[in-house]
Formats: sequence, structure tokens, C-alpha cells
Amino acid sequence: MQHDDIYELPSRYGSFGGAYVPESLVDCLSELEKAYIKAKNDPSFWAEFESYYEYMGRPSNLVLADRLTANADHD
Repeated sequence: MQHDDIYELPSRYGSFGGAYVPESLVDCLSELEKAYIKAKNDPSFWAEFESYYEYMGRPSNLVLADRLTANADHD
């Protein structure tokens, strides 16, 4: 069996590329590939993904609490 037979998506870019990973990860990557194929064709996945657009690239609500940090440093 050739490596190209393991994957559903093309694993090479022309004569370059390929999947150069430890053999122990091949099954994991195959499972990930199947999940990707399923998700990319699933409208509900894209609806959920797009619902996060308003949060992407925005500043985080996390802020440095200077006084709390200073107090924690003294303990």
C-alpha cells in the first residue's frame, strides 16, 4: 500500500510535499482528515463557525488587574 492510498485528500503538491509524520500518527491524521471532510460539507458546522465571527479579532475581555497582581506577588 502506498501512502497516497491512506488519505482521501491529495497528500502531495505535485512531486513535493507529503505526510512526513511518525507512523503512530497516521491513524490520528486519517481520522482528522475524515472529520475535516465531514465538517467542510456540513452547513450546520459553517453556521456555528460563522456565529463566532463577531468575536474573532476583537480585543479580549481579559485585562491586567494591576493591584490584584501586585497583591498576589506579595504572598
